[in-house]
Amino acid sequence: PFFHDGMKEWSCCKQRSHDFSLFLEIPGCKTGKHTTEKPVLAKSVPKH
Repeated sequence: PFFHDGMKEWSCCKQRSHDFSLFLEIPGCKTGKHTTEKPVLAKSVPKH
């Protein structure tokens, strides 16, 4: 995260907030490291 002039922003999705608690509530995005979701692992297909 970046903190500059009272603004807080995630570098990956550019969502900004002045309030720290609102900043922490920004939902995760699908690029970069900012995420609130666990990655979905692809299921391996057994080879015959």
